[in-house]
Amino acid sequence: MDRKSFIKNSFIFAGGLAFLPYLSSCEDSVEQANLVLAELGETIIPETTTPGSKTLGLHNFVRKMVEDCGDEEQQKLFGKGLVAFESRFKRSNDIIFENATPSQRSEFLKTIETGELEATDEREFEEKEIIERFYSLVKSLTIRGYKNSKYYMTEVVPYELVPGRYNPFYKIA
Repeated sequence: MDRKSFIKNSFIFAGGLAFLPYLSSCEDSVEQANLVLAELGETIIPETTTPGSKTLGLHNFVRKMVEDCGDEEQQKLFGKGLVAFESRFKRSNDIIFENATPSQRSEFLKTIETGELEATDEREFEEKEIIERFYSLVKSLTIRGYKNSKYYMTEVVPYELVPGRYNPFYKIA
């Protein structure tokens, strides 16, 4: 190895090391977003006698649908909405969403659904609108994911391929 390539490779290696803290913080924020989405989905479709959102992994479905199928505006709304949702919940309840009780979570979601989320100035009104649109998007994708899950298609509403079963004794008229 000559001196030039050694120096060049050393600078590339040092540059890569400089970005490591940034990459680990990005990974932490993605993990945090996944956790919030999982808890939000679990509040929308809780686990009862049937599996809930977390068990079915619907938060992964929501994230994947927004990332892969959503347009640029929807992706921006998702990012801004998630941040606004978390900060508004923390301001309202003095606790982060993941650590809140199920009743605190569902009460907050009720205020969003009914439009009773308070807004006193222009900034809060804008934030309220973003949160409502974000919640609507996440809720619709969570329900869509649930209705398309293997559990729902095999246990709740068994899917039959069209045209269905042949029943020779079915009266037509």
